[in-house]
Amino acid sequence: MNDSPNQNAADAELVQRVIYSLLRPAVRMAHANRVSLKDLGEWAQMAYFHEAKRRGGTLQTIARHVGASVRNVARLSKKLKSNFLRPELEHELPCRIEFALWPGPMTEGRIKQALRDVDPDEIDAALKALESEGRVERIEGRTPKWRLLAAVDRRVAPGLYARIDALNALGQVMHNAVQGRFFDADEAAFARTLTLRVRQKDLARLRALYEDHIWPTLASLDADAKADPGAIPMEVGVLWAPFQNESSAQGETDETQ
Repeated sequence: MNDSPNQNAADAELVQRVIYSLLRPAVRMAHANRVSLKDLGEWAQMAYFHEAKRRGGTLQTIARHVGASVRNVARLSKKLKSNFLRPELEHELPCRIEFALWPGPMTEGRIKQALRDVDPDEIDAALKALESEGRVERIEGRTPKWRLLAAVDRRVAPGLYARIDALNALGQVMHNAVQGRFFDADEAAFARTLTLRVRQKDLARLRALYEDHIWPTLASLDADAKADPGAIPMEVGVLWAPFQNESSAQGETDETQ
């Protein structure tokens, strides 16, 4: 392992450049919607706290890690719960529970241990909701367990919070792909970006590409993996959008100038 100053500097620069690149879409969105730098910074702090909490940190350990007071971290925790966690509790949490149950039945204790960043009462509520939807079932016994009934779900649902959940999932796929390609040398991570022209009347063919080919293939792959204990959990993101030329932003004027 090369721990030379030059190598350490190169590694630090790589981390900085990758994070900077990942920040730019968020900054573009903030700039386009006239979000202040102060608010953006506050949200960045909250997102950092959210990730630290997800990894199982306490308010005290998180405060030490980020160099902030426990009071400030507690404020972030309160604001996170009141403003930003609703999409996760309504949509992402059920998906996380289903994913945890994918290898096989688990007790409530095991589920809560796997999702230790989530309030146990919220997990109980999510399990009941999944049971009522016929997605999981409770196996009675000396130690009751929960079993997954439906392993694949596109979670296509209307409403703002469902779309926010989809955005969170897409961000997770992007993170895993970047981590695999830039830092882990993981050949299983794959990313391609294509720019092309499409006639307006052919936009439906793009959706058909997903509905008729990509989704059925992924569902088949998942079904084939059920009996294989060595199957690799994978995340796949699919997206497209009209190309936004950078020159379109150059015509914006700053009213403060």
